[in-house]
This record gives sequence, C-alpha cells and structure tokens, in this order.
Amino acid sequence: MANGNLELYNGSNWVTLGSGTITSITAGNGLAGGTITTTGTVSLAPSGVVAGTYNNTSVTVDVYGRIVAAANGSGGTGGSINSILGTVNQITVSGTVTDPIIAFADNPVISGNGFIGLPVGTTAQRPVSPQRGYFRFNTDL
Repeated sequence: MANGNLELYNGSNWVTLGSGTITSITAGNGLAGGTITTTGTVSLAPSGVVAGTYNNTSVTVDVYGRIVAAANGSGGTGGSINSILGTVNQITVSGTVTDPIIAFADNPVISGNGFIGLPVGTTAQRPVSPQRGYFRFNTDL
C-alpha cells in the first residue's frame, strides 16, 4: 500500500481505492465480538466440534462452510465394485497411488475394434522388481 491507501491491481495498473475512517464493525454470523466502535476483537465463534483427529469421519457442514458436527465413523466391511462410472473408455486413479492394481475376473473379454495401450520404454526403464505376468513394449529390442 502506498500513502496509507488501499490499492487494487486491475490487471495492468495499481488503482487507489481511497481512504477513510471506520467507525463501527459488527461481527456477523459465525463470529464473536459483537459491535466494536473503538477497540476490540472479532474472532470465530465456537462451532461445538471438539478439536482433534477423527477417523473415517462423518461430518455436518453449515451454510457458511463450517464443520458444526463431527464423529468417528467405521471403516466399513469392504466389498466389491460392480461398475465404474466416469469418462468413457477410461479408468483414472488419482491420489497418492503410484502403482494401482486393476484386477479382472477370470477370462475377461475386451471387446471393440480399437487397441490396448502398453507401457513403452527402454531396457534401462524396466521395473526394478518385475513380477510374473508383467508385459511392456521395449524400444531397445
């Protein structure tokens, strides 16, 4: 800020928004502090959620985006995926999984008249610890 004024960069220039004096601030929804006319503190009002770590969490979020209830959940009993919905002809794995495993039932049939893409690389790029059944296209051979 220059000269004690609030400025906004509009994409090409800094524009001074002006100056003035604030005479009153009122804490709105989710804030504590009431109306302040001279000095005071505005803070977040307690949400009722106990600070801590929750496992398999079940949460309730209010209209302001605050978590107002949280409880530990259960891990579930596992199960199987009967279908995958998403981008046509694509399975996408995201997150921290570096080597996802996609397993098929015995004797899967892959229909269509397109292709199956394979990993491509040099001999030096082969997996360090290959497993039986791996296949890839080697550009050095």
